Amino acid sequence: MSQLCKGCGSPVEDSEENYNMFEQMHWMCFHFSYEHTPNDPEEPCESANCPSWHLQILKDFVRSKGEDPNDVIENAIALKRAASAKR
Repeated sequence: MSQLCKGCGSPVEDSEENYNMFEQMHWMCFHFSYEHTPNDPEEPCESANCPSWHLQILKDFVRSKGEDPNDVIENAIALKRAASAKR
């Protein structure tokens, strides 16, 4: 059975049980559609599983170490691209 997400339309590679539990969506699509308050996905919500909250925690940690999160992300992307180019 091909499981397509009703949120984004992409294939869902999870169990049929989870697929149905999350209204036939990826968990993340479900979270941002039904659980996430405020509705702006870039603003963290109260859920400990919220991806936006996790990202904010990581950015705050990077800043606490004296680094700019955007610079760290750009450097990581450059390293990933360089590694992919070597394949």
